[in-house]
Amino acid sequence: MSHTLISFLGKSQRTDGRYRTATYDFGEGVTRTTSFFSMGLKEVINPDKLIILGTSGSMWDVLCGELSQDENDLEALMAAVDTNTVTQVLLDTYQVLISEHLAVDCQLRLISYGDSADGQVQILQAMAKDVKQGERNYSQPYKNFPDFFHYMIDFCHTNIPLSNETERSRFTTN
Repeated sequence: MSHTLISFLGKSQRTDGRYRTATYDFGEGVTRTTSFFSMGLKEVINPDKLIILGTSGSMWDVLCGELSQDENDLEALMAAVDTNTVTQVLLDTYQVLISEHLAVDCQLRLISYGDSADGQVQILQAMAKDVKQGERNYSQPYKNFPDFFHYMIDFCHTNIPLSNETERSRFTTN
């Protein structure tokens, strides 16, 4: 069975342009010190795929700067984060670099803030798009939805044939 690690990237105050580090205890004496919980968890569970979801104002610049080891458009990304205007096209420029650096298929996905029903459905669709039934792990809940997504993805896989584009379109909120 393959594993997909889904992580939500948040926003915090910059400290020298970075998240502060923390040491996470994964049990049985396994600890990781990192700026991003999902990076520590990735080392522990070694997933086949890593999906990082974040909003147009999430700290993409810090993540991409730390993981890509490349200055490619970093100034543009920093400006976009500061103005809450990050686009999927901009994130796509880092996807391959980060996948290579982490040695895992990494997908960077832009999501809404989830402040409406349509926004929450869009987040679910972004999660379900690349996750097959039985291959999920969650690194962090998104704001106040810790169990909501787990149950909804199960619901989607049980009740919505996501592989069928016609059926999937019934649940699109465009």
